[in-house]
Amino acid sequence: MILFLQLGDCDGMTESECENYYRLNAAMVEVFYEQLNYELLQESEAYGLVNLIADFGGHLGLWLGFSVITVMEVIVLVVDVVSICFRRRNDRMMKDERNNSEKKYAPTPTNEKAKSLVQI
Repeated sequence: MILFLQLGDCDGMTESECENYYRLNAAMVEVFYEQLNYELLQESEAYGLVNLIADFGGHLGLWLGFSVITVMEVIVLVVDVVSICFRRRNDRMMKDERNNSEKKYAPTPTNEKAKSLVQI
């Protein structure tokens, strides 16, 4: 097998000496591929900036919605508790007024009746 090489690093040698030098110091390598195809790998971002901003906005809206609903529920709870307290207070006041009015108009026992009861 004859190789036709361009001999370039043979300073101070003749062409036959250079060729002989390469024959002694060169190696022939045969490469066998396992498969005759290739695979192209491309790197890309797994999570894009647009998706990040969209998900952040979605989560922010969700948590703000929860917060608004929670605040409204607390306000409703406070209003309910205050209304129950005022209703009970109002009921007690009405009951006291009724009792006072009944006592005001109720007949009082006189001494004569008390005497008559004792005599019997």
